[in-house]
Amino acid sequence: MSHRIIKPAATKRGINRYTGVEIPVTKSPLKSYIDELINIDQIYNVNKFMISTKYESYIEYPDLDKNIDRIILSIKNKLPNEIHICDLGMGLGTKLFTFAYYFKKHGITPKSDGVEINPDYIEIFNTHLKKYWDENELEITLYNKSLLKHDVSKYDFIYLFKPLTDPVKMEEVYLQLGKNMKDGSILFDPSRKESQLGDLNLHLIDNFYLWIA
Repeated sequence: MSHRIIKPAATKRGINRYTGVEIPVTKSPLKSYIDELINIDQIYNVNKFMISTKYESYIEYPDLDKNIDRIILSIKNKLPNEIHICDLGMGLGTKLFTFAYYFKKHGITPKSDGVEINPDYIEIFNTHLKKYWDENELEITLYNKSLLKHDVSKYDFIYLFKPLTDPVKMEEVYLQLGKNMKDGSILFDPSRKESQLGDLNLHLIDNFYLWIA
């Protein structure tokens, strides 16, 4: 005797196909953070300086958040259980939030510092984005200053992504990092392709360069 299998009809996304009951959509903290950035664009109409920093790294490296997860898994044994991390030129803190989120996910407690020279970013962050850090019990301290004037010797992990457009000043940043990072600290710059960076030791993880002091 043959049996005919009746498949439930396809329904709209977010609806249980069997019961017809709406399924609550749960956003990840990272998705919520990005959605808030879109909202900020609409509120402030600041596309002239927001769009380039908000999505540039995602456009150029679309799987960067997934790679961040894998990178942290690869380096977690080199780091203490509590670490001090920094984003030099953090913009609105998207990548710093991503790193802090994944460090915590993998059992490492991050203390995060964001260095940003633009006071508009600092104000917008405090008004609209700080709540996501609080909700996820992530600690952050902001520094409204030039990254060239920031002491990096206290950090276990440093991230930056094209914070300056002047290549001469960027080389100055790299030289200062190579000179002042403490022993064992890690630098991650996904835009940096050169294998030489001062006295730092190069490592290649998931097709991204990391430098270890």
